[in-house]
Amino acid sequence: MTLVLNHVIVPDGASSTPVLLVLHGILGSGSNWMTFARRLTERRPDWQVVLVDLREHGRSIGQPPPHTVGRAAEDLLALEGHLHGPVHAVSGHSFGSKVATLYSGLRSRLGRPLEQLWLLDGDPGPHRPKTESLRGDDVDRVLTALAALPEEFTTRDEFITQLVEFGLQRPIAAWLGTNLRHVDAHYRFRLDLTAIQDLLDDYRATDAWATLEENPCDTHCVLGGRSPVVPESSKSRFERSTTVHVLPDAGHWVHVDNLPGLLELFVEHLPST
Repeated sequence: MTLVLNHVIVPDGASSTPVLLVLHGILGSGSNWMTFARRLTERRPDWQVVLVDLREHGRSIGQPPPHTVGRAAEDLLALEGHLHGPVHAVSGHSFGSKVATLYSGLRSRLGRPLEQLWLLDGDPGPHRPKTESLRGDDVDRVLTALAALPEEFTTRDEFITQLVEFGLQRPIAAWLGTNLRHVDAHYRFRLDLTAIQDLLDDYRATDAWATLEENPCDTHCVLGGRSPVVPESSKSRFERSTTVHVLPDAGHWVHVDNLPGLLELFVEHLPST
C-alpha cells in the first residue's frame, strides 16, 4: 500500500484554491522550495503551493518498491485525496520534471487533464550517467561519497567535513546534511541509497517525450542558460511542443541562481482562477 507523501502546504491552512504541486530533484526535498512557495503565494494568493517530498526523499521514507519514476507519479495521484484544493498545475525540477510529466500524462488518461505543466531544467529523454549536476558535483560522485561514509556521526559538521575530504564542494555537503536525523545522540543519513539509486536508474532509462508531446495542457519549459543538463537537440524539440523560457544567468539550479526571474515567470503565466 502506498503511503501518503509528506507535504507542506503554503500558505498554511485549509484552502479550496487551486493547487500547484512543486517537485524537487534527486536527493532533494520539498523544503528546498519553501522560499519560492512563500514568495509566489504572496504575489498570487489565488493559488496555493504544495511542496512534496517524493518517494524515498525528505520525510516520505518507507514507500514500497519498485522505486520508479512511474510509481513516483502514481504517488501524486494518491496524494490528491489528502489536499483541500484541486490540483491544477505541477512543476518539477530536474528528476522531478520527469515525475511531473508522467503525472500529467496519468491525469490526462483519467480524463482530468491538468491546466499547466512546468519543467525546470529537466530533459524528458533517456539520460547518460553523469549528465546531472548537484551544484557542481555529478550525482554518481555524490552517491559514491555517501556510500563510503560510516553509518553514524557525532555532529553534523563531522558529516560535512568527511564529504568535503572526499572531494565534494562544501555547499553540496552542507545541503546533503539536511538529510541527517538525530537518533540516540548520533546523526544518521536518513535516505536509503539503494532506493535512491533505483530511482535514478529508472529516471535515466525512462523516455517521457511521447507523454509530453501528447499532453493537452499548457506546458512551460524553463532552462538555465548556463546549465549543461538539457542538450541542444532537446531544446529544439521543446520549442515545438512547449513554451520555452531561458534564464540566461542561471545554471541547473534555476531557483537558487535566479529566484526573482523564475518567480516572474510563474506570476505572469499561472492561469487566473
